[in-house]
Amino acid sequence: MAKAQAISGGRGRVIKRKSGKQARKLKSGLLDVSIPQNATHLAEITQRNSTQSLLLRLPPEIRNKIWKYAVGGLEIHIKEIGTYCPPWLSYGTRPIGAKESIFKCPRFTFHLHQVSRQAYFEVSPFIYTLNTFSFDGVMIMDRWIKIRALGQMQLVTSINIPFGYFSLYIQGFRRIFRKKFPNIKRIGIYEHSNPRLGETKEETKEYIVKQVHLREGDGVMVEWR
Repeated sequence: MAKAQAISGGRGRVIKRKSGKQARKLKSGLLDVSIPQNATHLAEITQRNSTQSLLLRLPPEIRNKIWKYAVGGLEIHIKEIGTYCPPWLSYGTRPIGAKESIFKCPRFTFHLHQVSRQAYFEVSPFIYTLNTFSFDGVMIMDRWIKIRALGQMQLVTSINIPFGYFSLYIQGFRRIFRKKFPNIKRIGIYEHSNPRLGETKEETKEYIVKQVHLREGDGVMVEWR
């Protein structure tokens, strides 16, 4: 993304001008937070942050506890907003296991990874490893997956699949989840109100769990929603 560069205008005004430079990325698609050798100003800022910030000066094990508390334990619900074509993807959050059905704007601590290079490096993985992602519909889930960076996909551990996705998955119209999310540990599936023909509800649930384990391995937990 091109960054805006502030320049001085008449009467002390500050004008923002796009520099045209793209943020550097790793092969995984994640932002490269390393500092180029000729970017001495960035090195100075990073050094100053790490030595003067009361938060960043804490021992790593304490910082990690703070990061996990700040950005983890949430269900992140992906949805579409606006009248654009295609609509923008947005999201709301609620605590995992919450009885309330409303997804709210994320708490301000959820954006800690945007504060500095060090914070991005330390915090951003927890957004994917400590939260559950859910989706407003099948097409929204497909679209979200398509635009994820490889590095983000590799970090996802828990998803709630939308209603209707499982039938596509079981018929082979969607790839197995481990192909998309190599570290997936949990899959949330809507509990079918009607059992399969000739089966009880519990037998149908056992069948579904067996089918998931055949595709994903026994290490993936199936949870009913």
